[in-house]
Amino acid sequence: MDVGQFRTHGETYYFLNILGLGFVADVTDIAHKLKITGNLSYTLGVLHKTVFLKSFPLTITMDGTTYQRENIFVEISNTRWTANFLMAPTAAIDDGFLDVTLLGKLDRIKLLWSFPKIFTGEHIHLHEIETFKAREIIVETGIPKVLTPDGELLGITPIEVKCLHQAIDVFWR
Repeated sequence: MDVGQFRTHGETYYFLNILGLGFVADVTDIAHKLKITGNLSYTLGVLHKTVFLKSFPLTITMDGTTYQRENIFVEISNTRWTANFLMAPTAAIDDGFLDVTLLGKLDRIKLLWSFPKIFTGEHIHLHEIETFKAREIIVETGIPKVLTPDGELLGITPIEVKCLHQAIDVFWR
């Protein structure tokens, strides 16, 4: 099984499923700050981030090729699913690649209209979505963005990410 490795500010961490930054990570950050509100915290986070939707400048280098974008989120996936979302429909946990999903600049209405597509993987066909496969990724943002490896808050940009191919042997019956 492949494992994602990322470095942020001199520290090295690992993820099995997904590493995100931007909209989803920002919602998680808000929810953690509002945890006194219980389950309502994520709903409040989504509402806040949607009302105050703002893209951020992104420079991302994947296997030596650099792209500059205005983005809403970046999701780096090792697996197809994250929770109930089919974030990376073509990802394979043992192919030696991480799947990168970039959501470019869009307005609030388009974001809300597009949201249900993430449950089926149809979001990858949106004009504002770009997908890539890469072994090594460098992410720099114009402003520091919080990170959510496997759904936890841990670190901020800039980051360097690698796919550690077949790093773990997994078996089952």
